[in-house]
Amino acid sequence: MNDSSSKTPRQQGLYLPAEWHPHVGCWIGWPERADNWPQPSRRVHPVMVSLIHAIARYEPVTVVCSAAAFASVCAQLLPSREPPDGLQPPSTVRIVEMSCNDCWLRDTAPLFVIPGAELPFASVAGVDSAFNAWGGSGGGCYPDWSLDAQVARKVLQLERLPRFVNPMVLEGGSITVDGEGTLITTEQCLLNANRNPGWSRQRIEAQLRAYLGVECVLWLPLGIAGDADTDGHVDNLCVFLRPACVALHWAAGDECCERAARALTEARDARGRRLQVVRLTAPPPLYRRTEDLPAVDAVSAAGAQAHRPREAGTLLPASYVNFYRANGAVIMPAFGHAASDAAARSALQEALPEVEMVQIEGAREILLGGGNIHCLTQQQPQWP
Repeated sequence: MNDSSSKTPRQQGLYLPAEWHPHVGCWIGWPERADNWPQPSRRVHPVMVSLIHAIARYEPVTVVCSAAAFASVCAQLLPSREPPDGLQPPSTVRIVEMSCNDCWLRDTAPLFVIPGAELPFASVAGVDSAFNAWGGSGGGCYPDWSLDAQVARKVLQLERLPRFVNPMVLEGGSITVDGEGTLITTEQCLLNANRNPGWSRQRIEAQLRAYLGVECVLWLPLGIAGDADTDGHVDNLCVFLRPACVALHWAAGDECCERAARALTEARDARGRRLQVVRLTAPPPLYRRTEDLPAVDAVSAAGAQAHRPREAGTLLPASYVNFYRANGAVIMPAFGHAASDAAARSALQEALPEVEMVQIEGAREILLGGGNIHCLTQQQPQWP
């Protein structure tokens, strides 16, 4: 659909809903990039099939992949008969051919905004923010992000929804909202000079208010250790579970976690409420191994177009906070450490007794690409 008027979403009465707002579906990217993913067909793709099947139990899923991968993805996700475990009703999965530089739709797909009670807009719309591969030329994950920069527009065209163009570099993983006027982000990411150089905190907050309809912006200092690709996205650190309640990645003695906890304790949301903090204890540290390096070397494979090189021994940003909130369920990672996986699931279940908890085994394979379940996905809200 054509771009919307010169008015901002806020001026049209639109706002970004919380992730627990009912969805019409989920968009998810398919990992393909050979200089980022180690042996993807053997390692991460089986995990992706499990993830997509799990989400499809609760809501329709649209999988985005390249033309080269389309036939293979169809064969893996749309079998000719119902799988024996019954987890995937094929009618709830569709596959769309769309070129991307990588698969992180949380950051490249539109942020869907919906009409509020006042000044109702005609429909759901999408905010298409500027994107620079998490840092721009010389500092991002790859120097050519031209395909990623078109994803939001293409999604909105497919859905025939209005599009608002936001000139601010903004990734969906860098924010979390409660749907009642409060947004949380990190200084490490949104104030980073590699995103919107020259922009003040005040200008960034004004842009968030204008395009996402929020009232109050809460700033946490740092993202979690190991999250070098995104410069500290908040979706690895802290996310809203419901109004006035957040889940916080927790590692005792870690500066990032300690400072975030202090900031959250002192904070008030847009309605003046204190925040309840549910701590999700981190798994034992996970590191990239030699066998986890991409089979295609990033330095030699594609010259100037290569992904930032991966190195053995680097810390991986493993966080249970990086989950997808489906209709009636939380789809969360399991990292292969039984005790910590179970503890995180139990803590979330206690905080959200009304929803089902589904853990995806083998989520470490997704982590090797630089993100996790939340990073791959983008919810499309229902309205009315």
